[in-house]
Amino acid sequence: MNSITKSDYDQILEKAVAVQRKWQEIPAPKRGELLRVFGNQ
Repeated sequence: MNSITKSDYDQILEKAVAVQRKWQEIPAPKRGELLRVFGNQ
């Protein structure tokens, strides 16, 4: 069984928050276009 430490969890959470902030900087129409392209793949 794999387990993670609190430190591992905190690092994952910090990275996820940073990625979300970067994603929000992309204009909504461009985000939608990117999701469309990924969905078509």
